[in-house]
Amino acid sequence: MNRMRIRIIAPAIVALIVSFGVVASASAQQPQASRRVASVEVSEVGQTQSTVKFEALVEIENAGETDFDGIVRIDYQVDGGEPSLVYIVNELAVEEVVRFQFKFELAPGQRRLDILIGDTVHTTDITVTGSDLDLVITEQRVKRGGIVELDYKVENIGDRDADTVNLQGRWENLDDGSAGDVDFGLLSDALPGGGDSDFGSVQFNVVPGSYRFHLTASTPTVEYDFDNNTKTTDYDVEFVDLKLELASTEVIRWHTEGRGSMKISVAATNLGVDDSGVVTIGIECPDESCSESKLTESIAAGGVGTNEIEVWLPVGENMVTLYIGANEDGFRWGAGNVIQSTIQVPDPPPLAWSLSAVSDPQEIRYWSDGSANVVFETTMLNTGSELVAGGAIVSVECTKSDEVVEGCGGEYKIDLDPSEHPNATRHTIKVPAGTTTLTFSHRDEPPLTTSAKVPERILGVEREIWECFADTSNIGRETPDDLGVGCAAWRNDYIAKWPVGEPINVWTSGDEGYKEIFDQVLEDIGPVLNLEFASTATKSGSDLIVYLGLPRDVTRLEGLRCNHAAGCAQFNIASDGSIDSAMMVVWPPTVTSDKTTLDHQIYSISLHELIHVLTGMLHRHHDRTSVMSYDSLDYLTLGEQDKALIRIAAHPLVEPGMRFSEIRELVVFADELVDPPMENELSIEEILRRTHARLMDDGSAVFEIRGGWPSCRRNFSWSEYEIGGIRPRAPRWVHFKNDQNHYYMIRTPAPRSSLRYWFEVADEWREVSAVTLPRLTSFRDSFSNPLVLLSSINIYGEDLEMKVVSREGDVLKFEALLDGGDVRTSWSKKTTVNVELEVDTSDFKILNYEMYWSFDPHDVGVCEDYQVEAKNVDYGSEFVFPPTIRREARQQID
Repeated sequence: MNRMRIRIIAPAIVALIVSFGVVASASAQQPQASRRVASVEVSEVGQTQSTVKFEALVEIENAGETDFDGIVRIDYQVDGGEPSLVYIVNELAVEEVVRFQFKFELAPGQRRLDILIGDTVHTTDITVTGSDLDLVITEQRVKRGGIVELDYKVENIGDRDADTVNLQGRWENLDDGSAGDVDFGLLSDALPGGGDSDFGSVQFNVVPGSYRFHLTASTPTVEYDFDNNTKTTDYDVEFVDLKLELASTEVIRWHTEGRGSMKISVAATNLGVDDSGVVTIGIECPDESCSESKLTESIAAGGVGTNEIEVWLPVGENMVTLYIGANEDGFRWGAGNVIQSTIQVPDPPPLAWSLSAVSDPQEIRYWSDGSANVVFETTMLNTGSELVAGGAIVSVECTKSDEVVEGCGGEYKIDLDPSEHPNATRHTIKVPAGTTTLTFSHRDEPPLTTSAKVPERILGVEREIWECFADTSNIGRETPDDLGVGCAAWRNDYIAKWPVGEPINVWTSGDEGYKEIFDQVLEDIGPVLNLEFASTATKSGSDLIVYLGLPRDVTRLEGLRCNHAAGCAQFNIASDGSIDSAMMVVWPPTVTSDKTTLDHQIYSISLHELIHVLTGMLHRHHDRTSVMSYDSLDYLTLGEQDKALIRIAAHPLVEPGMRFSEIRELVVFADELVDPPMENELSIEEILRRTHARLMDDGSAVFEIRGGWPSCRRNFSWSEYEIGGIRPRAPRWVHFKNDQNHYYMIRTPAPRSSLRYWFEVADEWREVSAVTLPRLTSFRDSFSNPLVLLSSINIYGEDLEMKVVSREGDVLKFEALLDGGDVRTSWSKKTTVNVELEVDTSDFKILNYEMYWSFDPHDVGVCEDYQVEAKNVDYGSEFVFPPTIRREARQQID
């Protein structure tokens, strides 16, 4: 019979296992089957935080003399606890061995494993080792930036190494119940057992308040005890610790009610670790006779902040409370935030008001005459106890070059308030342009003197004019057609102009008749441009070279590079922005005209070219009221916008080469003036100028029209009259339609056939001659056209009899009488026209018009008058040609 085998398997660093067995004896009279534990091998196979996992390998043998056949339980129990079934044996031959395994868990400590088989117990003693983390919070403190720092010590007092030791934290705000967790992560990969320690610090970001902080150390390694893994500490957190002290008191003034205004100086020391930020500092009295607070500047950690509080207190002793900080200031009060103090207010001295100071000019607001409202501030000091009855009087006298300036200064009443210190009063005084000395006097005190300088400015500029003047949106664009740059048509982003205050030497060559007109233009334009001119006999000594009425080939030899136009100009800009030389030409008109018309053209061309060379302005194509537009009429005067733009550029303050940003500093807008001008009512001339430009801009118009030849009794009823392709003096296209007649007219540049007509006959379009058309219809475009009417009035307006009939809101109605204008009739010795025109000045559209023409025919039997009445239907509509006409007259249409 084999003897019982006992095995001990003990991992070196984990557990000590001792195994032994007890077997019950058998009967001596009969052979017995004997079932017993032959061996137990226990191995550690894992762990949790609270237990160690084991695996037991058990051998059961039949040590008896007979085979076993039946059922027997095999159980195990730990430390005498409840048995658990792990195996059942139902047969076992003599000396046969069966093996089985089972797993179990043991908490650290001395443990006993019993294997129960029948009445036999096999016992194995196991020593289970474990780690034991002991956490201690050793110190706590606050640091800058809202940080609480805790020092800790973690010690492994167990006999097993603690692996992967981590640290977690938690804070609880005991004031408001808020809380938060913080994972501080890994402290140590392995902390050996037997008392090894780890030291460190952790930080919490919190706001001031009462807190409870928790630190918990953890390890996945099995532990003996978890109670010492967590430690808690309570801490009142404060980063800013202000201590307030009374520095000094000073009485400033007194009041008739027996009170004194006290200036209380306090000092606050920040004993904390963070800057305080902006906090409240204040004073209170028990009887509520004083209460004042203000915000301080930030007080640095370790620094001192000083502040002054001014408050009214009764004469005598006053117990006051001074404090710094409030609930919303972000920190908790300490013992030094509030102090009690006694402040003594002395008896008041006798009354004494005095003028102590006068400020320098504080504001300047201009009048349209160049003077300005200048604001000064006087300061009155009251060291007495009573209010001066009726206030005080300060007298102001203005002088320039020791001469008294009338209308400047005078007496100014000041209402004195003893509760204010000092009494500061603002005075607005109208001061003339230039430098003025102002003397302020009060009673018999020595006067105080200051001066005000009102610089010259460019006054009353409309904002939309400035936007146009400073427009540089297209600067740098250069094309052979000179398309202009920006709204004001400056070539550069600075102003080019002739040197300020220096006369321009002018040399002229050419026709004397032209020269006489040119000299008149110089005389008219000089004051507008702030320029003076001097005639020079030699070309070499001139600044401006002018050719008048010379053939084009001759003037081209002088180097003028010009487009095909009525005149030409070029100028040179020096590096400093000044125009130092220029050349211009007025060519003879290509079309023969009468002397009046010729003189008019010479004047208009001279004005246009002179604006080029005298201002540096290029072409203002988008503004057809401008003399600088190719699409304008032959104006003899500047348009309103031209004048407003040139007024700025020509101002003496504007130097050559000035940038627009520099000029802006010199401009005072009309709406900034003390006396802004009333909105200017446009002259009739300007209204008609803009009415003409509106037609040009829209390019087409449709009217309802009726009229005819009264003396010949040839009339037409209400008809549709459409004009398109509008040029300055006449439309290129005309369309007329009523129940009897329907035709189109097209103007063409061909010299001998300037007009082409198409008449609709039986739904077909036929081209007819100008001779045929009068026999077909009583309508005449030349006597009905509003564009011809407007061009005639605008060009020859100075020679017209013109009067306003009515003005109702935006609607202007006027009458004019002119001698033919732009319409010439070879069959009449004299031609006159009476005009009545109604215009909406809000958009410069023609509402209606009437024309009555009177003729003095050479031959008898010719009609002596023509009249037309028209009312507007539409502006800017598309002018549509029938396909036949568009195909046959494509060159004149496209």
